[in-house]
Amino acid sequence: MHSMGSPLELLLSIFSSSFHMEFAVSSLFLTLGIC
Repeated sequence: MHSMGSPLELLLSIFSSSFHMEFAVSSLFLTLGIC
């Protein structure tokens, strides 16, 4: 399942990880704003 052959898959994984980081940071700020 982990094939680093296609550059498109690598780009997708990078985009996915960056998206998860954005979500984590935004949720953190949201909880800080609520508290």
